[in-house]
Amino acid sequence: MTKAGKAVKRKGKGEKGQDIAQQNGSPEAKSKLESPRSHRRYLILTLILLVVLCFLLYPSISSLINSMQEVRHASEKRENEKEPDKDLKLKETPPESGPDAHEKKTEKLDTGKLNLKQKSTKELPEEVRNFKPTVLDKLVAKKIFADGRRLPPIELLHQKPNNSSVRVYLFDDFLSEAECDGLRTVHDRHVEETSKLNPVICFDSISTLRRHIKDAKKKIKVTPRDFTQGTTCLNTSFSHEFKDWIHGNWSYSTAFYPGESRFSKVFAARVEQATALKSENGGKFQITSYPRGIGYKTHTDCVLNGQDKRDRFATILVYLQDVAKGGETKFPELGIWVKPKKGRALVWNNMNANGECEPLSVHNAAVVEEGHKYIIQRWFYYKSFYSLGRRPPEPHLPLRQPGQPRVSCDEYENGSCRWYDEWNYEHIIDYEQTKHTLI
Repeated sequence: MTKAGKAVKRKGKGEKGQDIAQQNGSPEAKSKLESPRSHRRYLILTLILLVVLCFLLYPSISSLINSMQEVRHASEKRENEKEPDKDLKLKETPPESGPDAHEKKTEKLDTGKLNLKQKSTKELPEEVRNFKPTVLDKLVAKKIFADGRRLPPIELLHQKPNNSSVRVYLFDDFLSEAECDGLRTVHDRHVEETSKLNPVICFDSISTLRRHIKDAKKKIKVTPRDFTQGTTCLNTSFSHEFKDWIHGNWSYSTAFYPGESRFSKVFAARVEQATALKSENGGKFQITSYPRGIGYKTHTDCVLNGQDKRDRFATILVYLQDVAKGGETKFPELGIWVKPKKGRALVWNNMNANGECEPLSVHNAAVVEEGHKYIIQRWFYYKSFYSLGRRPPEPHLPLRQPGQPRVSCDEYENGSCRWYDEWNYEHIIDYEQTKHTLI
């Protein structure tokens, strides 16, 4: 190749390089070169923004994840335990017992029905299998003498026309002044001692708890998960908080059972002599005190339309102290009301001779306006059962300290909150599944 040819070739390469250089200097070339750089810049900015957003949103995302895990775990737990709906109202549990006949629902178990959970008849102790129940189907009031006192009955006639079988009788001075004073003193001492521990508060349903929270004007949401496992009771800290909300506004009940004191035998014999209410059909003895501002809503002591004949046929209560104002026992459907008077006994039947709960036996305890009201009461059952009148074993739930009292709040429309020195099974969720085996 000639030198001229080589020069031409070199010139061609140089021109090509020059053409490229010229192209690189054009707007299109610059755009092509800058495009990757812009993409890298946008990518870096995007990553920075994502990091910042993750940092800002981390607490919320973490909380959401934890909540979802808790819900999942709770759901799995309920599924594994096969727990029934906790927003329940124990269907057959007796309504509250007492204006002066306090605690219907709890009383049915307090009288001593033992929880023998699904045991067959063959597994029951021989004395239980051989127990012969007695039926109490009448109330007969008559004059008696006690410690030199003449005690004639006074029948309180219905002031409203009706076909009810309910009969109401009054005995003045049924208990002596010394007996009344002694019972009050023992009760007050026991309440003071037991109240050193804050009570655990239980409800019949989540709806009742919500009603009480609404009355306390607290804007908090509660669910059945706020109850301790297997119960409809609050834990100790929530119970203490709830107590402050309602200012510990409740009555106080202490109990003793037949044979636990000499007085139990004296009182039972006097009642049977004056009313024909058989001791073997009687439950525990309960002393209840009502501070100022406390009463008890209208209710029956028996279960309306109930099928179980092991129900409260009759009630006797005795006032242990005069009340300056308020505290009357009222039967609104009968037009009867009775003023508290020290030593005065009031007795009536709640069921008819066929063992059916009388709707017109509804009664209430008027709010104590001045003073302090004390009563002792006992319920007599239409059909007796083996554990009636025997102190029952206490349930292991909820977890609590030895001797820790309970407060039962249920039947919002017909009941109230009541403090008790003993425990029963009404707050146990599976009670509905096992109570048919109680004896």
